[in-house]
Amino acid sequence: MQRTRTIIVASVMAVMLAVTAALLPTPYVIWSPGEALAFNGDSPLAITIKGAATYPTSTDIRYTEVTSSAAQARLVKVLLAHQSANEEALPAEWVQASPEPQMINPGKEADTSATATTTNAMVAALREARIQVQPMPMVVTISAGGPSAGVLEVGDLVAMVDGQSVSSPEEVRTAISEGFASEKRKVGDAVVIDYIRNNVALSATITTKEASASNNAPGTPGIGVTFTQGYQHQPQLEFADVDDGDGEDDEVTLLGTSEGLMLALAIYDQLTVDSLAGERMIAGAGVIDINGQVTAVDGIKQRIAAAQQAGASLMIVPRENCEAIGQSAGIPLLAVENLHEAVTGLSADLSELKGC
Repeated sequence: MQRTRTIIVASVMAVMLAVTAALLPTPYVIWSPGEALAFNGDSPLAITIKGAATYPTSTDIRYTEVTSSAAQARLVKVLLAHQSANEEALPAEWVQASPEPQMINPGKEADTSATATTTNAMVAALREARIQVQPMPMVVTISAGGPSAGVLEVGDLVAMVDGQSVSSPEEVRTAISEGFASEKRKVGDAVVIDYIRNNVALSATITTKEASASNNAPGTPGIGVTFTQGYQHQPQLEFADVDDGDGEDDEVTLLGTSEGLMLALAIYDQLTVDSLAGERMIAGAGVIDINGQVTAVDGIKQRIAAAQQAGASLMIVPRENCEAIGQSAGIPLLAVENLHEAVTGLSADLSELKGC
């Protein structure tokens, strides 16, 4: 009797220990298939293009997400993820569990200050559609309390310095620090900046101060601004105003860089007469640069599973991800290295797709 009682107590304790262990936090995060978000309808990523002729489309273009758990996932969930075909448990130190969101104010023009992803997708799509874009220096940072604070804004495109056209960050930096007159510009001299904000031409006279010593020689005039290469284009991108009923403007969360390829395809689809892929639903993900080059994304297996769950007819993937995908994806794949390959590949039959 005593032995039986001991066995029962030991069994109960073992079960309790197992349950406790299963609920213990671990240094892992779990990636799972997320949603397949559309760029039309009532989706938070729905887009409208202003300033250019647009055309109705029957193609349903989706961006596939990855859902990431919080850090310190429970042990039982980690073990289940290891057995799952669609989930993955990864050391938290390897991944960013919650990608830092980038916000766009809906109902407003999403100019180049919104996100690098939006800029890259827009410019790449316009070029693919043979719509003109003009390279111009773009403001990316403004020193707090500096000469340009409260005058220029991040995303402003600089057209001229002291009446002289500039087209690159190097040109505008040289024009500000040296000027165009016979005598070089000195600290305290004024500089006239003609710039474009939301397709509106503006001008400001700014008094220079000594530029940061980290990148300039002592005594170099500056206006407290750094520049990158930007682009001016007539068409402007506007994101949907998703009303949650609170009477206030809501914000759309762009999930990072991996939606760039599909955003570019959605823009291109609206700018061209024929629907990109007929009446099919196409899904995908990929990082895109200003030239339309496509590079790899994280969580590709979870993104493919999200496309399958949404009922997509095919999945567009960066060719760089092919090694991680393996032989069987369970859905037709179109592997691409650039936006042009995606556009032309979508006109092919499923049997002719250039997969992995």
